[in-house]
Amino acid sequence: MLESAFICGVLSAGADCLTAGVIPTPAVSALTVLKGCGAGVVVSASHNPGEYNGLKVFDSEGYKLSEGAERELEYEMAAMQEFIGGKPGRVYRYDSAQEDYVGHILSFCGFDLSGKEILLDCAYGAMYEVAPEVFRRLGAQIVTAACKSCGELINAGCGAANTVKARDLSRRLYGKAAVFCYDGDGDRVIAFQNGEAFDGDRLLYILALHLKKSGRLIKNTVVGTLMSNCGLEKSLAKEGITLLRADVGDRNVLELMRREGLTLGGEQSGHIVLSEYARTGDGLLTSVIVMGICQKEKADLRTLAAGCEYYPQILLSVPNSDPQAAVRDGRLIEKAEFFDKELGDSGRINIRASGTEPKVRIMVEGADEGEIRALAENLAEIVRKY
Repeated sequence: MLESAFICGVLSAGADCLTAGVIPTPAVSALTVLKGCGAGVVVSASHNPGEYNGLKVFDSEGYKLSEGAERELEYEMAAMQEFIGGKPGRVYRYDSAQEDYVGHILSFCGFDLSGKEILLDCAYGAMYEVAPEVFRRLGAQIVTAACKSCGELINAGCGAANTVKARDLSRRLYGKAAVFCYDGDGDRVIAFQNGEAFDGDRLLYILALHLKKSGRLIKNTVVGTLMSNCGLEKSLAKEGITLLRADVGDRNVLELMRREGLTLGGEQSGHIVLSEYARTGDGLLTSVIVMGICQKEKADLRTLAAGCEYYPQILLSVPNSDPQAAVRDGRLIEKAEFFDKELGDSGRINIRASGTEPKVRIMVEGADEGEIRALAENLAEIVRKY
């Protein structure tokens, strides 16, 4: 319904439209540039259930629109009294979109993964065909889970946002096989090996050391977010690498990367931006590049990430009908400031309204897991009572 409505609007404005079917968000970013289109649009709820579907918009260069540009567009649309179109555009099926994206990813892969066993959790989403195809062509032995297109099941108990089953499979059934979990639209990835999780922070560490070693880490600097673990920051510093922090959101990460002219950035949630290859987070690209590093270094994920410290971190998502108002509540702010002083230099607190769901996100980080869990629950209770 959303796709049809949007296409009608595009055609009525006199523009043509290519419809690519079910492909990942990063594929739309890449193919918008490769096909010379004026914009790219994805109907997606990202890592959320289907009822949160909306539009992700890329400009002609494959970059997400800034928040300022989105606000301006929304203001203009709200102010419209009528729309008068000229000659209508035409719609074309882009049947080769998947194959073009697969070829795009493979063009960065000068290695062979023959003999490697890999489990792919595709979250019943947009990676269901392209991810297995890419790894098969690289020679890997593929096992799949949640690997079909199903809007009703997308992200439900699977994928990058729901990794309990993948962790269990990694530990019990597939031994040393690498496991990659994508989210519904494919711009995130979380990895596992032997039941051990490698989230965006640890993948960022692996990629940063590799790029520095090969002389491709611009300014020896990486962009993370306010949620990036303090252990990552300290571990990178030991390697002579600086971590800059952006606001939460891969768009904010990319904006800071572009402003500073940097090569690498990412979020703990699994959004990784490799600006040498892509203009948005790409879970498939990230997993392929990481496996290429494993192959080159003859090492597994645990070995490559061994130097990355990790502080205990409690993350809670608390449902609230007005999260923006809840995070401005005086009682919550006062309590958070008090707890922050108690933690001192050994920890930190971050509270924010979710940008994608009616929830408040609470993060507490520190050396004592029991202490930070109690603090997080205390803050969550205030949000629940708001």
